[in-house]
Amino acid sequence: MASRDELLADLLMAAAFADRKLEGKEYAAVRQALATALGSEEAVAALVPRLSAFRPGLFDLGENVRALELDTDESKRQLLELVASVHAADEVLDLDEDAFLRRLAELLGLPAELYSDLVIQDLAVESVRGAWDALRTRAGKRKPPPLPSKS
Repeated sequence: MASRDELLADLLMAAAFADRKLEGKEYAAVRQALATALGSEEAVAALVPRLSAFRPGLFDLGENVRALELDTDESKRQLLELVASVHAADEVLDLDEDAFLRRLAELLGLPAELYSDLVIQDLAVESVRGAWDALRTRAGKRKPPPLPSKS
C-alpha cells in the first residue's frame, strides 16, 4: 500500500502528464507542489525515485482519489490548487489539463462553485454562434486580395 506522500506524488505526476508530455517546468512544479504540501524539500527528495519511475499509463485516478481519503472541501480544494499549479507551470492553457482537473474534482465530489476559478470557463453556444455569424458576414463583404502581377 502506498503512503499518502506517494499517492500525492503519483497524482501530481499524473497531472504533469495530463497533456501527454512532461516538460522540465512541469517536473519542477511537481517538486515545488510536493514541497508545499509536505512541508520540506527533504520529504520530496525521498520521493524522487518514485517520480522518475512514474508511468502515466499505469495510473488510476479513481483509485488514487479513493486511497487519499480526503474528507473536507478545504482539503479537496487544496489538492486541486496543487494540480492547477502543476498545469500552469508550462504557461500553456490546455484542454486536456482542464479535463484532468475537472475529472479530479468530480471524483473528489467537490461542487463546481468551489473550483470554477481553476478551470476554463464554458462558452455559451449562443455567443459562439454569434461570433461565427459575424465572422462569416465580414468575410463575405471582403474582397479577395489582388493577384500579384507578372513582371
